[in-house]
Amino acid sequence: MYALLIEPLLCQLVQVDMPVTTLPVGTRILFLTDMHHHRWGKREESYLRCLPPDPVDVIIYGGDFLGSRVGIDAALRFVSHVHQKYPNTPTFGVCGNAEHKLLPELRNAFLTQLNGLGVVTLLNDHANCRVNDVDITIVGTDDPYYGFHDLPAAFSNVPSSMASLLITHSPQVIRTAIAFQPALVLSGHTHGGQVRIPGIGPIRTQNPLSRMISMGRYSPEELASLLHMTTLSSTWLYVSRGLGLAFVPHIRWLAPRFLCRPEVTLITISR
Repeated sequence: MYALLIEPLLCQLVQVDMPVTTLPVGTRILFLTDMHHHRWGKREESYLRCLPPDPVDVIIYGGDFLGSRVGIDAALRFVSHVHQKYPNTPTFGVCGNAEHKLLPELRNAFLTQLNGLGVVTLLNDHANCRVNDVDITIVGTDDPYYGFHDLPAAFSNVPSSMASLLITHSPQVIRTAIAFQPALVLSGHTHGGQVRIPGIGPIRTQNPLSRMISMGRYSPEELASLLHMTTLSSTWLYVSRGLGLAFVPHIRWLAPRFLCRPEVTLITISR
């Protein structure tokens, strides 16, 4: 019962230092992903309590706002709360596979409503953002898990001299993404496995890279080793455990978290 009723409500503010040399030092990035909203309830309240008290410089949504069609109102309510807490903060987001379970007309209407709340949705596109008096490029792909991503289109006309931050719902495209030299890649989708066994790790991550990349911070050296790359890049990766829950396949009422608490992520760029 702990995994079903208690840990899903134990939201944690995870604070991470990322020594990304090409992004402005001191930049505070609030990363929220995999909320999987259904109807508003205790989980959503726990997410709001975990938000950092101080201002942030950029807000990033990593996709999977929705747990079902009925979650649209709760998703918009949550984004509205975040927008009110950090007014005038540049905000960007991408679609996850959950959004592609909607009919196109409903999905487009939802994305329009997100835009009305200040979320610039990047679907294989990019936008410039000024952070701490430095211009950077925010790049976003459409969902890779269902195959809607297009990295060449997303990075088209991005100056090689400008530092870029890539948002892509699933980390499965990290090997290809590295070729475009983003300074930092932010992903979710895996939920950290959602259930982690001591000494074993995650049982299942829904990631084509299997359990190799499941959660947390990955340095360029670690990525080179894990991906068996012969050339070292400068790209860092962060994979969030996410906030919401995925159901066990074929058991639509069973959605546990065990040793894998829901996560609000605050990333600070350091040296």
